Amino acid sequence: MNATQLRDKYHLRLIRPNVGQAEKGKQVKLYQSECEINEFTDREIDILSLMAAGLTADMVADQLHISPHTVKTHQRNMLKKSGCSNGIHLVAHCMREGIIE
Repeated sequence: MNATQLRDKYHLRLIRPNVGQAEKGKQVKLYQSECEINEFTDREIDILSLMAAGLTADMVADQLHISPHTVKTHQRNMLKKSGCSNGIHLVAHCMREGIIE
């Protein structure tokens, strides 16, 4: 599979670093161009913050005193709203957008 086919399959865009940063010339940032964050509920932000801290769905459920099934439902809803493909992508994108720290 060539670079164009990969880009089309995963909706990735390559961004080259600034020309003035020659020492970082080999670094390339990847992001999914179609991932847009819609408004999340307060509970979704709470769950997202705990996900960013590395907690599993069971741990998040324990922390927030809700069922793991509810946590997974919130995660699924956030993925749909954002267009992100998985939890790691969601957390990374939300950090870049300043939704969570």
